[in-house]
Amino acid sequence: PAILNDKVALICLPTKGYILPSEAECYVTGWGETQGTGGEGLLKEAGFPVIENKVCNRPEYLNGRVKSNELCAGNIEGAVDSCQGDSGGPLVCPNSEGSYILQGVTSWGLGCARRMKPGVYVRVSFFIDWIKNTMRNG
Repeated sequence: PAILNDKVALICLPTKGYILPSEAECYVTGWGETQGTGGEGLLKEAGFPVIENKVCNRPEYLNGRVKSNELCAGNIEGAVDSCQGDSGGPLVCPNSEGSYILQGVTSWGLGCARRMKPGVYVRVSFFIDWIKNTMRNG
């Protein structure tokens, strides 16, 4: 197990099946590339809103590629996004009490920070039973 300290902490899990509202502000962190320049070995953070799957699956966006167990987040105009090297990293969103909840895991995208091509994240709330079972029996 990990040793908890000022740099390693626990994160809250979402309620099973919870769907984030469109425009919820979330944050991604990662060691990956910055606009194609390489990762430079620095942990970076970016904030942007969730985009409802119905919008993300429009032809001009990701054209039906986003599944129900995934969610989209990003700025419609691009400029800020997760990128290569960030996969597996957290997408966290504050709840009404100000606690951060792990809502997504960085998965894929069409390029990085492109207009109308938001990042796609595994929707953690759809895997709560598996996560809890793995934690219990791991």
